[in-house]
Amino acid sequence: MIVTFAVFWPVLNYDYVSYDDPHYVFTNPQVQSGLTKETVNWAFRTGETANWHPLTWLSLMLDVDLFGSGPRGHHLVNLVLHVANTLLLFLVLRTFTGALWRSAAVAVLFALHPLHVESVAWISERKDVLSTWFGLLTVWAYGAYARSRGRQALKWYLLAGLAFALGLMSKPMLVTLPFVLLLLDYWPLRRLDITTPQAFIAGVLRMAREKIPLFLLTVISCVVTFVFQKHGGAVQTLTNLSIGERLGNALVSYVRYLEKTFWPADLCILYPFENWQAWQILSAAAILIALCLASLWFGRKLPFLPVGWFWFFGTMIPVIGLVQVGDQSMADRYTYLPLIGIFIVLAWGIGEIVSGRKWNPAVVGSVTAAVLIACVVQTRDQLSSWRDSEKLFRRAIERTTGNDIAYNGLGQHYHELGQMKAAEENYRAALHWNPNNAGAHNNLGAVLASKGLIDEAMHHYTIALQLDPNDADAHNNLGNALRRRDRTEEAIVHYEAALRIRPNFAEAHYNLGNTLVRQGKTGEGIEHYRSALRINPAFAEAHCNLGTQLARAGQREEALVHLTEALKLKPDFAEARRQLQLLVAPVEK
Repeated sequence: MIVTFAVFWPVLNYDYVSYDDPHYVFTNPQVQSGLTKETVNWAFRTGETANWHPLTWLSLMLDVDLFGSGPRGHHLVNLVLHVANTLLLFLVLRTFTGALWRSAAVAVLFALHPLHVESVAWISERKDVLSTWFGLLTVWAYGAYARSRGRQALKWYLLAGLAFALGLMSKPMLVTLPFVLLLLDYWPLRRLDITTPQAFIAGVLRMAREKIPLFLLTVISCVVTFVFQKHGGAVQTLTNLSIGERLGNALVSYVRYLEKTFWPADLCILYPFENWQAWQILSAAAILIALCLASLWFGRKLPFLPVGWFWFFGTMIPVIGLVQVGDQSMADRYTYLPLIGIFIVLAWGIGEIVSGRKWNPAVVGSVTAAVLIACVVQTRDQLSSWRDSEKLFRRAIERTTGNDIAYNGLGQHYHELGQMKAAEENYRAALHWNPNNAGAHNNLGAVLASKGLIDEAMHHYTIALQLDPNDADAHNNLGNALRRRDRTEEAIVHYEAALRIRPNFAEAHYNLGNTLVRQGKTGEGIEHYRSALRINPAFAEAHCNLGTQLARAGQREEALVHLTEALKLKPDFAEARRQLQLLVAPVEK
């Protein structure tokens, strides 16, 4: 535990990164508002980030209440959860197997493996460490259920079901956990009779029936997740990625994950899709089939082999890319729970080799120390890439080829810093490698618009929407550009489209409000300003414009409240100060 804290401690001084962290935390008005009745309701209803994980939202809101809006508190909680997961994993394996040192070896590998850096260091991956905590609690409670009888057993079963439901509400990747429990019934719980094939099949069916409530939770979670991801535009269509391309990528990715487990080199946040050759896909399939057959063949004498292997293989299925979500071909964070299976195979396999043989303790100790030191060195190196967005994306660009997503991310980092030339260069590099990167088209359009090149900006916004009609930001940006060209009705169409896609889009409400006011529809404009402020109470510009329109409508007292709040939020807000002076001047006379 102390070593894990020491290795990951530098992350407490790291900043937010520009990839997902704005949506999850520092520009998300609901999260920044902390836990309130309204934000709790939002957490359970929202499809923000194209996912449904209310407990993850609630945990981030609680961080804000406890530690403020900076990144340090979020990093601390991620690290505490990682350490807690390590201890709980050790407790589960030690209780189930009675093997102290092998359980400790699995826990240490879990704690210090470089592939797990992403889940700990990335604030947006709170869902990883939080869901794994509930997943391991589910396993622990299920083990207690398996050893109990009567009402006591029912109590533990209900606790396992509750923990599983909470895990699914943190990250739906846990949907395969009931299958993991079936594996654990075989070993180490040994609840299956393997004396004859008939007895084994009957036992499996009995164990499966026992888990029907858990399987129902899995089905519900799958349906809810698919609906939210589909609605949010995160699920790639067959037009973008064919079934053959997905299957090929999935097979190769399994082998790549294994490769990076044993040789964790060239790790980065984004691995772009590659055009795998037929021989590479067939070779990957052959390796996977061989490993599956070998684990089954030796499983009778070494039951940890099929359990560990199929733990890895099965828990990877939701994120292996058969239903492709996002633009990455694979991701380090996806290994957080699955690698437990590989670590079990390693710890128990090496334990079997060492036990009963006269090995020099110095040799065993030296090899163990070398492995741990290598893990620590590589983990610290990988951790350093999360210091800031620039280093994170530069490493991805250096370690991969044609990584348009990383170029786009680096461009966004420079964009946020106001370094428009560097931002534009990186957006154009992203489009060089992938002309169909909708986000890069939208972001390049924003840079061009800031330079006054409105027609060029509109061209890129239009391409972005052709590639991704559900891009609410592109709709909003195109609406802004059309309004600058006095094409007001067309602008309204795009603002409304943005709000259909993302109802809690404060900026789109604000922009639509401005446009309606310009049309003389002041009442409707005021309602959109109010909507923007319900979503983001710290939206100074919305306070200013709402106060201005209320003053013109004769609602002086409420106008005073909003204009004062605008200046409180932005003391150098010249327009808010001017409107406030206009409002109070007659009174002072």
